[in-house]
Amino acid sequence: MQFLASLWQKMTAYLAARTGRLWKKVASRFLPVSKKPTLPSGEKAAVASPPSAPVVVRQDQEHACPFYNELKIRFRDIGKLAAIEETMGRDSLTAMPEGGWQSRLEQLSYLRRHSHEALMAPEVARLIEKAKDHRENNADDWDSWDCAN
Repeated sequence: MQFLASLWQKMTAYLAARTGRLWKKVASRFLPVSKKPTLPSGEKAAVASPPSAPVVVRQDQEHACPFYNELKIRFRDIGKLAAIEETMGRDSLTAMPEGGWQSRLEQLSYLRRHSHEALMAPEVARLIEKAKDHRENNADDWDSWDCAN
């Protein structure tokens, strides 16, 4: 229980730093923490500090390699399918009508199958190879973030 309370405290501290007072107001209204948790030995828990650098969204930025751009679009779409699947899965745990679980499982299966097919398509392997070739021949176009992807 202390672990959960500590995790909650870290999460609220991080989100409060990111979103300001609004998060604290909402969090205290719906999930109030009655007292600050302490560790058994009296030592203080480490709280992660929020990142200081601004978050840069690079998925929509054009890259010099058209194959890499196509891969970014494909993986973004696969990520969207995964997010829809996750939402439907959570929804099925809370708000399903009686007997509706079979239909929901079929829907989730359909999404998972299409996500897998999109990821394992031969075209993806071809695009990865073409992007690797571009990276080897045009190293100046690739920074560490692009290479990590």
